[in-house]
Amino acid sequence: GARYFGGAGAIEQDLYEALCIALLRQNIRAREIFEKEAGRIRSGMLPAAKDLKEQAARVLQAYRQTRQVVHTMEKVNKRNPAVLDLCARIRDHLDTLMPERFLLLHSRDRLIHMPRYLRALQIRAERGANDPAKDRSKAAQVEGFLLAIKKMSDELTPSASREKREAMEAYRWMIEEFMVSLFAQELKTPFPVSLKRLEEKRREIERMV
Repeated sequence: GARYFGGAGAIEQDLYEALCIALLRQNIRAREIFEKEAGRIRSGMLPAAKDLKEQAARVLQAYRQTRQVVHTMEKVNKRNPAVLDLCARIRDHLDTLMPERFLLLHSRDRLIHMPRYLRALQIRAERGANDPAKDRSKAAQVEGFLLAIKKMSDELTPSASREKREAMEAYRWMIEEFMVSLFAQELKTPFPVSLKRLEEKRREIERMV
């Protein structure tokens, strides 16, 4: 899967940078705290690096499998515009979910969920190819929320509070979980999510400064 993101060398560089960010980006103003953190980082660096590398490998494998399924669906249904449209929409979502430097953009806590999101897209491609109309009906339920988070992001000002930025990030992943529940319910979500909850969260964020 690394070839989709610039090759093994690029992934290794991003792994190194992501590890540095996770371990070293701290606001330390006292010597005793610095020394304590330095010791913690020294002892934890190798396990953290191993854990991040293994997690990245799982994500890349899931990404490759999903891309292969989408490619197969396109090849088998090259005369079926509805399936090709579905595959194009899934490819767009893959690009949003896994941009080129995803290891620097997604925290380790989020990477843990990424294989499940990718598996959900794979299931969506397989089921949607058999019933594109049903897929489109399900997709219509989430389109308004995707537009809402894009509008929020486009209109976000530099003065926006940290609370609002964090709420928007959480909302983005809440939408992703809702999509899992729509297209691959058997994969489960770590918390309850519904149209009502998404709408309530949207209104809550819009009221924030």
